[in-house]
Amino acid sequence: MNPFPTLALCAFGLLASACQVKPYTPPPRPVTVTSVDIETNEFHGRPEAWATIRGHLSTSAAQFAGAKQSREGRHIRIEMLERTPRGAELAPDLVDSPYFERRIPIDVIGLDAGPCTLSVNEFETVFQLPDLTGNETSS
Repeated sequence: MNPFPTLALCAFGLLASACQVKPYTPPPRPVTVTSVDIETNEFHGRPEAWATIRGHLSTSAAQFAGAKQSREGRHIRIEMLERTPRGAELAPDLVDSPYFERRIPIDVIGLDAGPCTLSVNEFETVFQLPDLTGNETSS
């Protein structure tokens, strides 16, 4: 018996399955931010800050892909991302983009009291870190 046809058939099957088009998820993109409210508190002698971020997703099928936070000096950036799966069915009766509201902690560890700038996607606001020593700070 010749094993060649069986091996050829197995090799063809592996090659065919490897060449199939596989679905992929497009890269994440920024959500639309309409407002940001900042809340500052004291936690065990350290300042803490939270951002309540409001806005809209681009489609009814969009899902949050996460938030990335970075800081350069007193300028803090939060990138809010969404992802819409390839081939997703959109709700036909949805007139407006879905509204969202997320509360995210802001990394203020190591910052002294005073003004800070927060950018969330294209939305920018300034907030004041409190002085927990009781001294006055200048803006």
